[in-house]
Amino acid sequence: MVGHEWFSRICSSFKIRRLIALCNEHRIHSRFDVRRRMVLSRTHRICSSFKIRRLIALCNEHRIHSRFDVRRRMVLSRTHRICSSFKIRRLIALCNEHRIHSRFDVRRRMVLSRTHRICSSFKIRRLIALCNEHRIHSRFEVRRRMVLSRTHRICSSFKIRRLIALCNEHRIHSRFDVRRRMVLSRTHRICSSFKIRRLIALCNEHRIHSRFEVRRRMVLSRTHRICSSFKIRRLIALCNEHRIHSRFEVRRRMVLSRTHRICSSFKIRRLIALCNEHRIHSRFEVRRRMVL
Repeated sequence: MVGHEWFSRICSSFKIRRLIALCNEHRIHSRFDVRRRMVLSRTHRICSSFKIRRLIALCNEHRIHSRFDVRRRMVLSRTHRICSSFKIRRLIALCNEHRIHSRFDVRRRMVLSRTHRICSSFKIRRLIALCNEHRIHSRFEVRRRMVLSRTHRICSSFKIRRLIALCNEHRIHSRFDVRRRMVLSRTHRICSSFKIRRLIALCNEHRIHSRFEVRRRMVLSRTHRICSSFKIRRLIALCNEHRIHSRFEVRRRMVLSRTHRICSSFKIRRLIALCNEHRIHSRFEVRRRMVL
């Protein structure tokens, strides 16, 4: 198998029947309702009857990881990914052992990326070679450095400026077209006028965090949401009260949707000020409450 198999999603040849057999063999659930329980689909999730405890037992039985910390290691959730200690090689071995699929075809079976793909001309092999050549990191560690995954971000040591320089230097694409190629967000992109440098400066200016550590605090990620205590009604009221926009237009500004975000005209500074003023939370803790 090729070295970049970690970057794969199981393709359509991943037999549902085989997965059903494996799940039933271990009595994980009674039947496999495809629409409700599609395990590795980006939308269909394991239904509520898929017991976490059973999955933990199965994983531990095969020594895939020491324990199943749901927030950090939720294997088959659309948000929580296999944690860094969950070795891809082990997963491949386990899948092959049970003959779940014949091979790990990168383009068709991307395991750790939901929608956003490396554009077809951006070869995985080339990226790995570039990264190694420039000593950006020693190896491609999935949890910290998954470049174009919707959840795993370039780790904090991977500088945006460096990536742009590398890409341009090697003519991978003509420019950093944010709307088409945004590396650090799956669906919601930093609008083309919103410069990364400005965002870093703005975050630092407001002491949101000490540095732009991408994995933990990614501002424009679709994963980090307003925590459950952040009431939508309250936000709408605040926005209208301060005339941030005329109305809560769902398609453009839907706050808690995974795709639709507050449009680019919603200024970070204003939102921070509003939140603090109304004591919605003590500080702008990005991981739990990040609005954008």
